[in-house]
Amino acid sequence: MTDPYRIDHSPSHRPPPESPRPGSSKATLLWVLLAISVAGNALANIAAGGAVTPLGLAAGVVGLGAIAGLITHYVRGRRS
Repeated sequence: MTDPYRIDHSPSHRPPPESPRPGSSKATLLWVLLAISVAGNALANIAAGGAVTPLGLAAGVVGLGAIAGLITHYVRGRRS
């Protein structure tokens, strides 16, 4: 009879694949991109006196993309 609580050390038993770690290079790159886009957006708004500028819009779109990438990275890491 097999014991369901026994730890199997046989070679056929494989550990689960590693999930993306929070400190992975992809997450780091997305965080740096988000920080740069926030700084660029803030500088564009300060320089234009609060008016909407193409640089501010571009930085906002890049920031939203970085946030979407970070969320996707987090969800894929949890699913594994």
